Amino acid sequence: MFPYIRQEKIHPEWVNSKIDLDRRRYEAGDDYYKPGNPWDIRQGYSTLILASPFDSACRQLSPLLEQEEGLEDLRWLNFQIEVVKEILGKID
Repeated sequence: MFPYIRQEKIHPEWVNSKIDLDRRRYEAGDDYYKPGNPWDIRQGYSTLILASPFDSACRQLSPLLEQEEGLEDLRWLNFQIEVVKEILGKID
């Protein structure tokens, strides 16, 4: 996931989807499901935050994503993880 978040690589979504619902959503006008759309790096934010207590590389990449628009509803995860780390004795 790291090369995609750093935008060193691009992953085209929905290109090989076998799910009929994905195709129908696009045909119904939902451009999110357009085959070939690049993976939205903001989708990796919650994964990075949740993995950060166990892998410091994740913690180093999360600030990169925090600059992206549209993460306001996920930023509370950082606070939750800090609470969990405190409870568990600063796991790392």
